[in-house]
Amino acid sequence: MLCKELSRNLDCPWVPEYSVEYLDSLSGKYELKDLVEIAIEQRQRIFDAAAESEFVIADTACLVLKVWAEVRFKEVPAIIEGWWKEAENYTYLLCTPDLPWEPGQYRENPSDRDELFEKYRQHLWEGDRNFAVINGRNRVPQALKFLEASGLI
Repeated sequence: MLCKELSRNLDCPWVPEYSVEYLDSLSGKYELKDLVEIAIEQRQRIFDAAAESEFVIADTACLVLKVWAEVRFKEVPAIIEGWWKEAENYTYLLCTPDLPWEPGQYRENPSDRDELFEKYRQHLWEGDRNFAVINGRNRVPQALKFLEASGLI
């Protein structure tokens, strides 16, 4: 919801999470190789949107796929690791797990949200990435303030 609202507020393209579409085609069962397919398509969709607009909001990018692979399969495919390394100019909005968990068809981790949050934060910190931690119910104003302070909007 945050990405969709930011896209609307900033009048820029929003690239939804491709994994839902992909997993629907598999009836939900997947392997590590499927994360590679998801990464390739998600990256291409982001690049396509960036060719049309200077500013793009992506619901999912390389970091989510990197952590997903680490947690689920205990390894990160080279293509995902490569995308993470090349995406140094991405800006991340890391949402705290302070809102109630909502079940979803492909949501797998209701009880380890804090652990996942720390894993994301650690990668962002160690990767020296531009990011902000967003929390509470008023996430859009926080995100807009951070993007403005970062000189992105």
